[in-house]
Amino acid sequence: MSTSSDTVPIKGVLVVYNETGNSSSMVSTSSDTVPIKGDWQFIMRQGIAPQWFEWSVGLSSGTLPDGIYTSIDDRVWHDAAQLTSATFSSEYEFYLTNGQDYSFFVRLWYDGTTFADFKTNGIMISTGNLALATAGGKAVTEKVTGTNVKDADFVRQGRPMTFDWNEKFVNAATLIKEFRIYISTFPGGHDFLILSDTLSGKTTHYNMTRLNYEVGVTYYVNVVAYSYSGVHMTATSDGFTIDHIKPTAGMVYDGIGLEDIEYQNSSSFAGAHWHGFSDTEAGIKEYYWCVGSTTTSTECDLKPWENVGLHVSASRYLSTNATQGSKMYHKVYAIDAVGLISDKVVSDGVVIDVTGPIPESLTHLDSNIVQNPSFELTKGSIISWETLSTTTDICTYTQTFHHPASWTGGTGTCLTAVTSTSNLAHDGNFFLYLRGELQQTLTSVEAGKLYRVTFYTSHLPIWEAYVANKEGFVKLGDEYHVFLIYTKSYRRDDHGANTRELTSWHRHTFYFTASTNSAQLTIGSLDMKTGLFYDNIQVHEVQLDSASSGHVNGHIDYIHQWSSIHGSWSYTQGGTQIQTFKCEGRRKFGLNNKVNLVDKTFVYITVIATNAAGLQTIDYSDPVLVDLTPPIFDYVYDGTGADQDAWEINIVSANWEVEDAESGIDFCQYAFGYQPGGSDLHPWTTTTVKSVSMEFDYSDLEGLTVYTSVKCYNKMGLGNTTSSDGVRISNKSPSITSAVVSPFYLSSSEYISKDGFQSVTDVWLETTNQNIEFGMPSSITEPAGIYVFVLVRAVSASGLYTDADANIQLPT
Repeated sequence: MSTSSDTVPIKGVLVVYNETGNSSSMVSTSSDTVPIKGDWQFIMRQGIAPQWFEWSVGLSSGTLPDGIYTSIDDRVWHDAAQLTSATFSSEYEFYLTNGQDYSFFVRLWYDGTTFADFKTNGIMISTGNLALATAGGKAVTEKVTGTNVKDADFVRQGRPMTFDWNEKFVNAATLIKEFRIYISTFPGGHDFLILSDTLSGKTTHYNMTRLNYEVGVTYYVNVVAYSYSGVHMTATSDGFTIDHIKPTAGMVYDGIGLEDIEYQNSSSFAGAHWHGFSDTEAGIKEYYWCVGSTTTSTECDLKPWENVGLHVSASRYLSTNATQGSKMYHKVYAIDAVGLISDKVVSDGVVIDVTGPIPESLTHLDSNIVQNPSFELTKGSIISWETLSTTTDICTYTQTFHHPASWTGGTGTCLTAVTSTSNLAHDGNFFLYLRGELQQTLTSVEAGKLYRVTFYTSHLPIWEAYVANKEGFVKLGDEYHVFLIYTKSYRRDDHGANTRELTSWHRHTFYFTASTNSAQLTIGSLDMKTGLFYDNIQVHEVQLDSASSGHVNGHIDYIHQWSSIHGSWSYTQGGTQIQTFKCEGRRKFGLNNKVNLVDKTFVYITVIATNAAGLQTIDYSDPVLVDLTPPIFDYVYDGTGADQDAWEINIVSANWEVEDAESGIDFCQYAFGYQPGGSDLHPWTTTTVKSVSMEFDYSDLEGLTVYTSVKCYNKMGLGNTTSSDGVRISNKSPSITSAVVSPFYLSSSEYISKDGFQSVTDVWLETTNQNIEFGMPSSITEPAGIYVFVLVRAVSASGLYTDADANIQLPT
């Protein structure tokens, strides 16, 4: 309070309040565009009563109003009469300065010369809302007190925690008056804890202890900042969860590869890998690993415990070698981010072994132990190829009549034996149409022996097989293999649909080791909707000899741009089971049908056999010639020499010439039929010579054309079938009952010769048709009505003939 120089004493005390808007409480902040209102009242009256009031606004730093009004240009004091309040509003586009303190001034006049001045403590101008820092990783964090982790997402129960919000609020030291802290189970809430303490605006962290949290629940720390003007802003942490569950133990595998090894060939090296350890809350922080010679989880005599971080595999050279033939055990446990420890896990052990595989040669015995391998024996009935169509349902054919002997169909299986007038079978005269599976028990199989299973399959006619490739399977005992066949038929020459073979037989070879003295052989199609054709099922015993050479056998299959390489091998069984190279596992054969082969080249099959201890033996096959072409026929002639078209005797004979320059001819088969490729007169029969002669009853030959068909295979298994042009067999002359001649004349006697017109009057014309056309010179038409003698002779292919004649009167 200040007074004039007048000696009149000032009696009483006046209190002045700042107000913003309609608020009646004392405030410390305001906006640069909000009016400032001042209120004043007496709290004690003494002496002379005031006559009137004046008010003004200025900087809080001065004793008189300054900073807004100037005494030269403005009216500094404003009349209030007997009012006890006044409102200031900026004018002339003058705005209060942000961050500056302003006070409300009141002057009390007691008379014309005596006054007293009063002012408020001041109000700070603060504009806009509080702001949160978003750059530089500024955040509300929770961490365990005393640790180096900046922000903990998982915390063990009972651990003291520090909540930190340093630099999260922009200009907190000048703009924020105080902080309040809330803990909730969702961002921005206060359902778990409302902290009673009010923290100053300069506080940056808070330590919290002795809270009992619920396990598995995520809690959020909410820091609410209040400015001097009452504006507040909330910042929320990313939450923390109470973790009390130790990590889940996984599995430990011997070796550092993809699979668990059972043997290794080094006694000074130890390696293991593991997976399956998990912690769904705090997460795995690190693994510990050791090596011992027993299954006890705490025993680590070969290598002590080592922290390997977050690696899921580890390997080291040992300072103490493991004993030959003993087992080495790897042991692992995990620690999560809050310090909880999992159970210790021990591997199943790895045996120390330094012996390698010994290669053996394979000798295949000739005896086929399968009964009715080509389905030649049925239970009464067969179906003809020519009757097969899209409407054929082989599931209607009963086991009593159509099923092959010695074989049994599986549940739901549909099958029938099939034949054709132009034999399409690979072996014999029949083959099997199978949808499902077919079994035969092989009683002569001996446990422990190796057997080779070979068979042929073909796709169905194109109207039955809609997919590009089809799959089947073969099973002997407990071993099961799936095979693939290429659907397109083999094209023999012109790349047209009419040059496709109706069946394309694929050869399949598999090796099985019998586990019992009697095993069931099962073949089948994986597709029950369409099925496959099967033929020539063979199972041969394989004898093994480690003393001889040629340990790897190989052959190649090729069917019209689709080829595959087959390899087979064996090794003696020592102290370990073998693990063969690449994807073959423990199988003793390999198949690759994704190769492009070049004709007339040699292929070598290399087999690397690796036992379970990692020791390897390399062996090679003899060169396998790539032959992608079937045998080539020079001719198939009817008769014993040059090709004949007819004869009178009741003997059918033929000769042929065929060669295969690459792999050579393996064997040939011949058949006689009434159409090319047919075997309805005589079935397919294997021969080693290039000619055949056979006598038949004349009633089977009279007046018919007989075709000889020859099918030859090269040593690569590729076959080619060719038929003769047929021979007509008859001992009877042709019969002519009548002849009709219709002559016509040329336009003149001079003409150019052409077919059917002659300049002589007596000539033979030859034709294979039932009629003949010839012209006659006009000179023979005189005199009118002359008769022309016409003789027609029918000559058979064997030379027998019959004449018929007539006199024809020419028209006038």
